[in-house]
Amino acid sequence: MHRPALRISAQALALGGLLAVVLGLPIAGAIRDVALVLAAGENSAMQPVGPIHDGWVIARTAGYPLAVAVLATVLGWPAAWVLRSGTRRAAMLGPLAVVPVLLPTYLAFAGFRLAFAPGTALGNALADASPDVQVVVWRSLAVIGLALWSAPLAALILAAGLTRVHAGALDSLRVDGAGRVRRCLHIARMTLPAQALCVGVIALLTVGSAVPIHLAQIDTLAQRVWWRLQLSPSGEVWMTAWPVVALAAVAGWAMSRVLVKPGPDSDPAPAPVSRLAWALTAAIWGLGVVLPIVLFALSLRTHSALGRFWTDLAPALRGSASVALAVGLILGVIAALTWLCAARSPRSRLIRLALGGSIALAIIPGVLIGQAMVSVWSLPGLSALADFADRFGGRVVLAHCARFAVVAVLVGLYLARTEPPDLRDARAIDGATGP
Repeated sequence: MHRPALRISAQALALGGLLAVVLGLPIAGAIRDVALVLAAGENSAMQPVGPIHDGWVIARTAGYPLAVAVLATVLGWPAAWVLRSGTRRAAMLGPLAVVPVLLPTYLAFAGFRLAFAPGTALGNALADASPDVQVVVWRSLAVIGLALWSAPLAALILAAGLTRVHAGALDSLRVDGAGRVRRCLHIARMTLPAQALCVGVIALLTVGSAVPIHLAQIDTLAQRVWWRLQLSPSGEVWMTAWPVVALAAVAGWAMSRVLVKPGPDSDPAPAPVSRLAWALTAAIWGLGVVLPIVLFALSLRTHSALGRFWTDLAPALRGSASVALAVGLILGVIAALTWLCAARSPRSRLIRLALGGSIALAIIPGVLIGQAMVSVWSLPGLSALADFADRFGGRVVLAHCARFAVVAVLVGLYLARTEPPDLRDARAIDGATGP
């Protein structure tokens, strides 16, 4: 029996090869570290560190990311409506809306802490408060800062879910005399799966490496992994942190089955956006980007310090800029390839693997991913490339790409999910989807 030849597009080959490097290297490094521990056996001089998890730690590990996810979902609604509108202004907002994700996760938290610095009105009031109140304030600022950082991701997921809400259904409710509350409840019911996915994805991403949570001295599983990594070899920490690895694997598999969906069969009509949605979008963006920078600027005692900052740290700034540019280019290519592949075959194994693998690595604490990326270069065949990669910051670039590949994959899936069918068909006719 003759079987048809398997046709793989050039985009799929490129995406598969790129993900094999970005996601495969840290996985290979982790396997190497664990294999060294198992091979050492009883002759190992490693000191046991005991379990890194207990009931309260697991409760905090789940509770704080869940609080961040719920707040981020609420904050993401205005931008989701703007992105859903389909207007030219909304298209221009897209790149600007994801700016908070490109900034450090601790930017908003660090800026807000300056408002409570000693000598300020808020700082003096907090100093006179009880220790319990101080703990609540710092932990609340950590949750708010992370929610502002992840709100753009929530907006992308919610905007994709809003494609199920057609303007005609809302117009019918208005004609029937439905009030604002009833229309909101109707929209909430129709977008309930998108809201659940939004909370789940952001909570899982926050579990792995949330620097503000560490700075707020919240004892979570990721923080204990960080501590243990200073006391014992990384392979032993990987084995001790098996609950996190198991959660990452299961969550990656589950999310890859749920989030991958084809685009709409019909192009949703552009929906009008109220001025309130635009105002709230600008205000939330300002809280996450503008306000922290303003607080940093106001904390300077002399403006000359800003000039010395650029002069003294010029080499480090150039290095950081080159790393950021390289990471941005690689993730941009991953997003574009994911878009093209998902538009052609949204439920393909490659798309599921890209989403599941990137989510899994985002859940695992970043310190473990970084250590695995260091260890992998000791493998035969890669050790000779280590010096060459260090000349261009290759290890740092690949570690960042492994941590934030999920952002690129989600952006690509969003573009494929919201692309108008007529434009998608036109690309297929013109051959823009590859051979």
